[in-house]
Amino acid sequence: MISTKITKFNRSVNDLLLRVYQLKYFPVGIKFIKKGGKTFNLPRPKQRKTVCAFLKKAARGEAFFLDKDVISCPGGLKWMGFHSGLTETYFYKYFLGEVEKVKSSPEIAERFLDFLPQPPKEGLYSRLLFSPLKFCRFLPDVVVIITNPRYAYQIIVAAYLDEYHLVRTIPICAACHGSISIPFTTGELNISMIDPMSRKIGNYRDDELLIGIPRPRFNALINNMKKLPSKRGKETIIAKIIKKIID
Repeated sequence: MISTKITKFNRSVNDLLLRVYQLKYFPVGIKFIKKGGKTFNLPRPKQRKTVCAFLKKAARGEAFFLDKDVISCPGGLKWMGFHSGLTETYFYKYFLGEVEKVKSSPEIAERFLDFLPQPPKEGLYSRLLFSPLKFCRFLPDVVVIITNPRYAYQIIVAAYLDEYHLVRTIPICAACHGSISIPFTTGELNISMIDPMSRKIGNYRDDELLIGIPRPRFNALINNMKKLPSKRGKETIIAKIIKKIID
């Protein structure tokens, strides 16, 4: 059974974010599902695409679930914790070294990735739910926002308002890794500047970037938004909804 509290919370938060940060796309709720988990009757796409392309479709209003057979990108399978069947040799030498052109050699590519957070354990998850937050029927593990540098700054400040410190982010990595996998595995907000291949395949504009926010940090963002001045107002109703969902 779908909780009306959850759907009401997601819809209200979506409207708040669109209004305050003047978003051109829906924030996207994403949930990692283990084998046998609920998919909330979401459809499965008929065409194979990369995760970055599916993310843009969800931001434009579509809801669906992904499995390993509809994700066309081997890196996307790896970063999402799906079974990819990739050996490390293939992953570094062919996928990273030649396809994405991360660096000029497999050895440098491997060294380049040594400092990045690791993806979820391979094969741990079997499905990934994508839904515009406005229509989301589940509590997301990660919320991804497509925005520009001006509003990205404001979102980050609001997310860390109560515990301001140096925000660590890794912007130079794959779009799906930077905006979904890293926030999910680290529990912290992360920015993706959208690597060139993702930008082209996903049809992202030059001024767009991605912010991935894990659920605990997203709750902090919404709570802190109530404390910031806004000419648009009418955010106080969110306080009652948040209390019912979080407390």
